[in-house]
Amino acid sequence: MDLFDNYDWSAIFQDENFGEIMETVGFVNPPYSLNYDQTMVNPNRCNPTFRAISAQNHKNNDLPSQPPQAAADDLSRFGSRLPSLDPEDHQQPRSKEDSIRVDEQSSPWQAPKFPYSLLEVTAECRQKVSQKIAKFANVVPDQFELPSKHTLNRFVAMYIAGANDHNPVLHLPSLALDSIAVELFLAIVAVGARFAREMEANLELFHIAQAIAFERIKRMNLNMEETVTTPANDAEETSPTAVRGASESNGSWRDQTRIEGTQAMIIMMASLWFGREPGARSGEAASFRSMLEVRMRDLVEGAASPQYDIPWKQWVRQETIKRIVLVTFTLLNVQTILLDSAPLLWWTEISCDLPCSEEMWNAKNAESWNLARARHVAAFSVQATMQNLFHADPRAYRPFFSSLGGYFLIHAILQSNWILQQSRRLRAESANAQSQDLTQTQQALRQWRRGWERNQESSMNPTSPSGPLTFTSTALLRLAYVRITTDMRFIPALKTWNPDRVVKEFLQTSPVKRSEQATRAALHCAHALSIPVRIGLGFVAHTQSFYWASQHALCSLECALFLSKWLVTITGSPLAELTKEEALVLDFVIQIVAETPFRSSRETLLGTNLRLSKTVVRTWASLYPGGNVWEMVDLVGRSMKACADSITAD
Repeated sequence: MDLFDNYDWSAIFQDENFGEIMETVGFVNPPYSLNYDQTMVNPNRCNPTFRAISAQNHKNNDLPSQPPQAAADDLSRFGSRLPSLDPEDHQQPRSKEDSIRVDEQSSPWQAPKFPYSLLEVTAECRQKVSQKIAKFANVVPDQFELPSKHTLNRFVAMYIAGANDHNPVLHLPSLALDSIAVELFLAIVAVGARFAREMEANLELFHIAQAIAFERIKRMNLNMEETVTTPANDAEETSPTAVRGASESNGSWRDQTRIEGTQAMIIMMASLWFGREPGARSGEAASFRSMLEVRMRDLVEGAASPQYDIPWKQWVRQETIKRIVLVTFTLLNVQTILLDSAPLLWWTEISCDLPCSEEMWNAKNAESWNLARARHVAAFSVQATMQNLFHADPRAYRPFFSSLGGYFLIHAILQSNWILQQSRRLRAESANAQSQDLTQTQQALRQWRRGWERNQESSMNPTSPSGPLTFTSTALLRLAYVRITTDMRFIPALKTWNPDRVVKEFLQTSPVKRSEQATRAALHCAHALSIPVRIGLGFVAHTQSFYWASQHALCSLECALFLSKWLVTITGSPLAELTKEEALVLDFVIQIVAETPFRSSRETLLGTNLRLSKTVVRTWASLYPGGNVWEMVDLVGRSMKACADSITAD
């Protein structure tokens, strides 16, 4: 049976009553084939590369015929919809509001995103940066020499290509490289040097950017920052009133230098989690966290009072501050996921509106911005949206949020689940209370998925022109389903930078108990593996540094090891005793393996209760062969391989 082509995903992913799935699905012996049309219902919303691939597949007559419903709802393809969690979703007609948004997708935004080629480091720009660095001679080594303009241009281009869209706090259309704060410029080129795989330059530039950023804060707090007589658009221009100390929070955030200094810290902190040098084990990460936490306390209040009907440049500053808050929250929540530590910033503290669409954010000028604003759906506040996701009547509430908004919200849901699970360790809860918590979290995830689908920029394509955030969000969605199912945690073991510690945790973890919730989580994990299998394991392994966020590696580790544990439980039971849903997911996993270099016959894979489990982890580990931009991604691969080797399948 080919689960990729002819299965109605909207039924199996529903969250209401898993036992009723098979009654609503006609699943009768579809043909074998993994070579399917990779366009979705609306081909205008797909990357041209995959549309071309699909056209070639049709030309070769490799595609099986598909039932109408499967063609409309099959979420095994690249597209802009997640598997539906409610069967009524695909039965109800699209609202007029949604239809209008679909029709508007013929806008120029669907063309590939322009590469901001105007962001050029000229000789004059390099000279200005050197002059700004000279003002921090007390913290910059005498032997430091700024790279040539050609090298700097390469680093800026690599930053934009590999890093910017994953933490979008820079407004590239209005960014002037010769005017921004020097620590922000150095942070950009430092991370760009890492993506260019010039590690020595990366470390040197990173430490210089860090030293200047910390020195700037010190001078501001001591009221030592000088007033610079430069052009009005220069970010170094600072009035004495604006820098009278951190206590004047609202006034200080009208200072562009302070904003750009915070952007620099965000860019640098994003690299601390996944690169060992500078490493998450060092005191540098703690310094960044504490400073950003203090700044966020000041900034959250200012972001909570938006102004409307304002000029484009004023709106850019306002939206930038909002994005600084939300992206900082997600980065700090990565710490909670990675270290299993208490959050430094709670979503309940953030009262600003959700961010705008990427189309509106990336508008090149005021005219394009006005056109995008005319299509923009008014954003709701963070607090109201989270409240509705957990508690609103799903029959009446229709969530909607942008790409960054959805990315923030799934992080907030993960944080909420972490808080619930920690609180259970401190108090004795009745089974009914735990069941109620689980039900509310499941509802939040289900509603989040609906909002994800309504966002016309959402895509399962990692190279979507609208950016990678919606794709990254789906990895976090799968992690959330695993974590509401079990208390097992493998990601925190990475903080030791020792694969043997992960293996120890893996071997000591109890088997996954059979349940409807576990089966649903296993299916989400299998779906995560199916994506790189369909793209091509080798291709993903060698290109993911630019297209896949490092958070995918973290989520893959937990998904792979959870699915492995679940398969041991399932294949250790008599196959005749499996539920229809368990058998369905088991067949799906076997089909995925059949499309990899680790393929074997069904009989061989099920010869022991460990063989399929071992094969799945080996398949996942092949996505991380080493040589990634970030050391922690390589650590995930080594840990997966070590776990696979620890499984004695014969």
